[in-house]
Amino acid sequence: MKYFLIIIVTFFLSDCFASNFRIKLSHKFSDEVFALNEKTYTSVNNEELTFSRLKYYLGNIVLNYDNGDSYTDLVRYHLIDLDNPETMILELNNVPEGNIKTIKFSIGVDSLTNSNGLMEGDLDPLKGMYWAWSSGFINFKLEGSCVNCESNKEFTYHIGGFIAPYQSFQTTLVAVEQEVSDKDVAIEMIVNIGEVFLENKASLLHKVMSPSKTSKCFSEILPQMFSIKL
Repeated sequence: MKYFLIIIVTFFLSDCFASNFRIKLSHKFSDEVFALNEKTYTSVNNEELTFSRLKYYLGNIVLNYDNGDSYTDLVRYHLIDLDNPETMILELNNVPEGNIKTIKFSIGVDSLTNSNGLMEGDLDPLKGMYWAWSSGFINFKLEGSCVNCESNKEFTYHIGGFIAPYQSFQTTLVAVEQEVSDKDVAIEMIVNIGEVFLENKASLLHKVMSPSKTSKCFSEILPQMFSIKL
């Protein structure tokens, strides 16, 4: 009977001091809502761009609190696919109460996971984000066309690579001020695809499809896309 009461009290306390926490991903191109196959976007280089595919991995999510505590997401990797609206919301369960100051996460799949050959769930090769054992996972995939480019109208960016010197796995830290005290807490994370084209021209860089120096440099731009809507 005593152990039964302990279990009830433990369950009650965990229910009182933990919340469900959602991260809603909102994709934009500069100040415009980003969508596939619907509209044309103009980059800072005056290239008119349309997009047909966007997929990428987010993972290793850690919530950092102002008291020094942290919470780590139990789901290691999430495949974000703009064709699948359900992937735009990341669910984190049993998040402790407190004031979250920053969120740390990765873009892509780390070298250890690549080497171990873990291929379940969102890492299943049938998801279309895996090259081969020697080159590993595609961390970020963006495809589309440049309407007003005289040549190289189609662009294909498949960014990956886990073996030195072409590792494209990135981590980033974004600031957030969010109090977790209710049962259902949500924040909005902005993903600005326009950042990709601040330094790149689709007419000049139109195809990246294997681990390389170019792929590594491209991956270093990706953390700039992410921010929290305050």
